[in-house]
Amino acid sequence: MAEPNRILVTRNDKLGDVIVSTPVFLSLRQSFPNAHIAALVSLAGFEVLKDNPHLNEVLVDDTQGEHQGRRGFKQLVAEVKQRNFDSAIILFSDWRMGQLCMMAGIPKRICPASKLAQLLYTKRIRQRRSKSIKHEADYNLELAAELGASIIRKTELWTPDFVKQRAQQFFDKLDIDPKAPIIGIHPGGGGSSRNWSIKRYAELGNELIDKLGATIFVTNGPGEEELVTQLADSLKTPAYRYPNHYGVQFLAELIKRFNICVSANTGPMHIAAAVGTPTVSLFSPLIVTRPQRWGPIGNKHVVLSPKLPECKNCRPKHCGHADCLELIPISEVLAAINKLL
Repeated sequence: MAEPNRILVTRNDKLGDVIVSTPVFLSLRQSFPNAHIAALVSLAGFEVLKDNPHLNEVLVDDTQGEHQGRRGFKQLVAEVKQRNFDSAIILFSDWRMGQLCMMAGIPKRICPASKLAQLLYTKRIRQRRSKSIKHEADYNLELAAELGASIIRKTELWTPDFVKQRAQQFFDKLDIDPKAPIIGIHPGGGGSSRNWSIKRYAELGNELIDKLGATIFVTNGPGEEELVTQLADSLKTPAYRYPNHYGVQFLAELIKRFNICVSANTGPMHIAAAVGTPTVSLFSPLIVTRPQRWGPIGNKHVVLSPKLPECKNCRPKHCGHADCLELIPISEVLAAINKLL
């Protein structure tokens, strides 16, 4: 089989999804050092990958969704077509990506064998991701292996020197007790998974202040500023806040300086794992969001779930546990934090 020369990898969904896709780029670069490797991602994905040294270029799919740009789908197809890719790996398959790669004339198109969109691809790999038996990173790497890549299972997030310097300057200005553990709390989740209430996060924060003398750092994603305010206003001592307008790379540099990051199953959890910060993560019993598939990889971590049977669909009115994560006691989270510290 001839080695691929120009490879396109698509993953045009959320922040955490792109982070767990980074092992694919590392594996492809190590296996095909002379190939031209490109990624096609959302704007959130661009922030993750724009300084990834394994990629020759990062294309942005801004033709749909809330950040839709001026160009249309046909123009995006034209831009992909002119790059003459010989292979495409579609990590998240849908009809739209199938159309794009086919219309762009990419002869080898690899995808998971699920959904009707698989008819648009030339090689379909049976995976059954909805059963969540493997980690999402491993499902992704199976597709890279089909192209002939040797597998390296490591998530990465690269930041340029000027961002590292900005983060250090930001931290140097804070009046942080060097002996106190820095605990990051990310109370949001982008609506992609179940979560604790702000009240529970505040109770945890106050326990950490009382029992550990911890410094609390509250982070947020776009549109979650109100959550940060609610949490910070509920704490016994002032919390430090992440300046959201500085972007994902700056957030990664801040999280790198935390002793532990506490959150639900969300993008910053994967950021923490990629930069090596220990995590305590809250997961719902929903099968498609199992920690076996979406948990942090590569760092020290503790994953906590409510003691409930697994469920196929989230139907709070039927199961009687509308806020199932509230069943995870604060004492368990404190014990996990103490274990990691």
